[in-house]
Amino acid sequence: MDEMKLQLRTLFMRNLVSKWIITAIKKKLGYDVDIQLNHLDINLVDGELRISTNVEAKIKNDDLINILKEKDIG
Repeated sequence: MDEMKLQLRTLFMRNLVSKWIITAIKKKLGYDVDIQLNHLDINLVDGELRISTNVEAKIKNDDLINILKEKDIG
């Protein structure tokens, strides 16, 4: 049985990963999103990946409307 676990417990690591996600969203979509990563657990057991997370995100209302229009959702 192969098993790998990753838990981000320190504020430093959660902030670092949040900044990576913010940068990726800005680069891919062009929108400014503020993300706070409160909890992240990643488990890989026998080839099955499970991710558990708690995330808070802030985005301007106009940006959200534009994203929804681009994806034909709103």
